[in-house]
Amino acid sequence: MSSSIFSFRTLAIAAVLVGLVEGVCALALRPGLVERANLGLLDLFEDGVTFGKLARFADSSPDVIQVGDSSGFHGVRPELVMPYLGGLKYVNLSCCASTGYRGYYGIADFMLRRNPGIKAVVLYVSLNGLPRADLIRGDHQIGEYIQDSLTTPFAHLAPATVALRQWIVDQIKFRRLPTNEAIFVADMQQSTQRNFGWWAEHDRRLSAPKRREYWRRICGETGVPVKDDDDIFYGDDVVRGRYSHMRAELQRFAALAAEHGAKFILAFHPFSCRGLGGNFLAARREDLDALLKQNPNMVALPAEMLVPWPTERFVSSDHLHTGYDEENSRRLGRQLARALGVANAGDVPSPRDLGTSTAREPTAARPVAMQWRSDGAIVARDDMVGEWTLREASGPGVHRISGTLAGLTPGAIAVLSFPARPVGTRGVLVELETGARAGGGFCDLVGETATRERDMLDAGLEMTSDGARCWVAMPVTESAATLRLTLLDQSLARSYLGDGRSGVAIGEIKLRETSHFLQGESSPW
Repeated sequence: MSSSIFSFRTLAIAAVLVGLVEGVCALALRPGLVERANLGLLDLFEDGVTFGKLARFADSSPDVIQVGDSSGFHGVRPELVMPYLGGLKYVNLSCCASTGYRGYYGIADFMLRRNPGIKAVVLYVSLNGLPRADLIRGDHQIGEYIQDSLTTPFAHLAPATVALRQWIVDQIKFRRLPTNEAIFVADMQQSTQRNFGWWAEHDRRLSAPKRREYWRRICGETGVPVKDDDDIFYGDDVVRGRYSHMRAELQRFAALAAEHGAKFILAFHPFSCRGLGGNFLAARREDLDALLKQNPNMVALPAEMLVPWPTERFVSSDHLHTGYDEENSRRLGRQLARALGVANAGDVPSPRDLGTSTAREPTAARPVAMQWRSDGAIVARDDMVGEWTLREASGPGVHRISGTLAGLTPGAIAVLSFPARPVGTRGVLVELETGARAGGGFCDLVGETATRERDMLDAGLEMTSDGARCWVAMPVTESAATLRLTLLDQSLARSYLGDGRSGVAIGEIKLRETSHFLQGESSPW
């Protein structure tokens, strides 16, 4: 008898302690359903995009939500779409093709359940990302995981300590990330929070020869690839027989939206090639026609599906180069306004209303004189050839020089460029810091690529006969900025073991200023 009482007391005390711990966690963290349901099965980046966005916008009362692949994540800026929508709130919940159509559906389902005022669900995808066998469930069945985590009754039963556990795990993962990846993830989190879910693309910019090779591989020698309809776009089961994945998956979306009294809008990303041959497009248009006839709440933007844009506007097959997302967002805003019956759908807000400056002629490039300060590097001037040699010190750490860039125009975009050639296998990271803004541009002199990060608007690398020309562009807020040049090793790490010999030779640095910057690439055809 006493043993039974003791066991009961032990269980009761344990239950009270568990309740106290859960109560303290609930009061301290105040986790929402998304935080409590997230079991941390995705990698840190994808988890931050998918569950991070949902945690921020789950109860934000949007009028229009967007789901889909990364073409929309990077290509649609809600703050540029909303001026066309007559006061409707637009939120970009797109992530990645690896999320799969079941993942897109789970996100839309979750948002519709929590926000009864949603008027439209926009599925924004590229033609390359239309439903096929490998894009239904997503990588490692991510789609099912998202649905099970958020839209089943069990999600509401998850304890607050799940959120605490995931927060601790995320902190540990984040601190273990290499510096470049940690900056990348933090920038994504900050941008999606500030910009209603949008984040600018960070793809590697290829030098001209590599770029031509890349686009010929994607679009063929003429710029018009041939794509045929084949078995990957169809499923087969005993109930339906052979069926189109596009019809099956998009019918689910249309039915879901109709259940909540919302429109289902299928929006197509611009196509990066000059056209599309083969019978793939005809088959998908047949699918789309059938869906539109079956679902009165469904709209396709545009109905013809194929919207070729100049290849020069793209940094990769499905990602628009930074800056062209503005034009694309306005294009989508006008189309949505008509689809939603918003008055004055054809009116175009002025660029100033959309938060961008009116373009003017840039200033002429002028040389800048720098007084360098060294940090883990040795810098020497060779007046005979007119260049600086930045050489790394021996030992681990960061190898860089820095100085003050004066005479800037607040509110302008500063465009810096200089000749550079590697000494050994080194690249250079160009960083600007002005007021609250800080950004970087990676110039991989060996791999012949460039990448932007944080507030850096754009970066590029132009190959020359004796090396390369590295350039960066960033808005500045003050009349002076800190300019840092940091050596990069073969993996583009900014902190590594220096050998005392390698480095980068840098020519004259030139500065020009403009109020609007949009990098144009040469046509690969």
